[in-house]
This record gives sequence, C-alpha cells and structure tokens, in this order.
Amino acid sequence: MLESLIADPRVWSAAAVVSVLLLMLVLFIKQRRRTADMRMVQRQIKKLAVRCMEQVAISDPVEGELRIDYLLHTDRLIVVLNVQNFPGKIYGGDRVERWTQVCGHRSYKFANPQGYLDSCVASVKGLLPGVPVVGRIVFSTAGEFPKGIPTNVVMGNALVDQVRALEGGLAPIERTGVNMAWDKLQAALQERADPRVHLSKRQAIL
Repeated sequence: MLESLIADPRVWSAAAVVSVLLLMLVLFIKQRRRTADMRMVQRQIKKLAVRCMEQVAISDPVEGELRIDYLLHTDRLIVVLNVQNFPGKIYGGDRVERWTQVCGHRSYKFANPQGYLDSCVASVKGLLPGVPVVGRIVFSTAGEFPKGIPTNVVMGNALVDQVRALEGGLAPIERTGVNMAWDKLQAALQERADPRVHLSKRQAIL
C-alpha cells in the first residue's frame, strides 16, 4: 500500500501543492506582521509629528551620504528616526560593536545601528546648531532584546512616551525656534534631494 502511494504521481502533486500553500501562508503571515509594524510606527509618528520628512538623504563628511527613514518636527524637538526589522532574539549593547540576531538555531552578526544613528544625528545638528536633536531606532515587534534594550532603541509602541519624556525635560524657551529650524533644515535638504514632506493637522506649540 505504501509503495503504491509513493509511486502514485498524484500523491507527489498533492504534496507539492500543500508545500506551496504552506510557503505562501508563511510569507503572508510575515508580510502582515511587517505591515502591522509599519502601521504602528506611522500611528506613533502621526501622534508626535507636527511635520515629517521620509527617506531623507543627508551629507556626512565621513560616510559621504546618510539615509534617514524619518525626520520629525515635534512640539519641542527634531527627531531622527530609523526603523529596523530583525526577527528573533537580538543581543547587543551601547558599546558592543557588532550585535547578534538569533533565529532558531542560527545566528547572524550585524553592525551596531546606534553608530549609524549617531552619525545621522550629528549631521542634522551640524545644520541646526543650538537646536535640540535626538535620535531613536524603532525595532519591530518581530524581535526582542532578552538581555535589555540599548539606550537609543525603542520597541513597539514606546516611541511616543520616550519622546514626550524628552520634551518634558526641556526648558520652555527651547521650544521657540523649532519651526524656523525645521524650515531651514528642509531648505538645506531640498537643495540636494527631494524628500517627501508631510504636514500634519497639528500646530506647533510655540
């Protein structure tokens, strides 16, 4: 009986169809998770940003050109925001040069993304001396940091709370001029690139 099933081409055809369907299901679930994570990031940006630029290219004397996923103008800050999607368990720290991603029984090394973020923040600060600029990296919920979350990393929907806490520590006088700084930044970037600029319905509190 078993031998006849093995020899039956219809069995192999059915097995191939099932395998393809399972693969499609796995890819669909992964895509839905990525989409859900991006929607979560977009919702947080909408809560925070008076104005926002996406996919910004900025000059850097060392790197040549840096790519920033999002630049946000909040009520009191300019926020440099990069987004990462690393599934599995992630091990890394502020002073660790290379972080480790563990997926099942396999592990992968990647450069500490905080170094790149620091370069992005420094380049933005170079265009806006005296204006408060901070940077954060949002990691998707597909991953976790079992040994603790590094300083500039934000998991899930914690971005709003972190930025609001940073704003709360600023003196009121530092709120003035953020609008003007943003206009200056936008003009400087548009001289060499064409970032997509999004205006929210909120007004800056100045």
